[in-house]
Amino acid sequence: MCTIEGTGKLKLDKPVAGDNVGVNLRTQNSREAYLKKQGFQDHHIISDKNKLTKNHELLDESGYNLQSRNNKMFLPTDESLHPTRSIHKGKHTNSVSENLARQMDEVVEHGRANGWKQEQYNDAIRDIVSNERQLLREGSRALNKNKRPWAE
Repeated sequence: MCTIEGTGKLKLDKPVAGDNVGVNLRTQNSREAYLKKQGFQDHHIISDKNKLTKNHELLDESGYNLQSRNNKMFLPTDESLHPTRSIHKGKHTNSVSENLARQMDEVVEHGRANGWKQEQYNDAIRDIVSNERQLLREGSRALNKNKRPWAE
């Protein structure tokens, strides 16, 4: 994490890769720069580029922004940089976005059938992101051929 020395300068203690909920912008930017320099990349959990997810109707229903920090996490580009996290190196297979889009489709269908409001859709998409984040933390999600031995 980060601490502020008596001079007001940021001192990076042992950084932990992941999301930056509750971190002030100055600390967050310094942490992001440090992690990138160490070989980590910022990964969109729900893709902002894949045609199946980038304009999905659940985004409108929920008011969810794919560029939000909640939808991102830092992943190592090499397995030596972190003991468990999924490896973020190379083009992602479409199967990850297919799986997420299917979950998003199910939420929209269920929400419409039950008269959901935006808050309920937002809670549901955040659950999808949270579950996927856990798979990425464990290294259980294979993003492509560069994966952990235990990843699917």
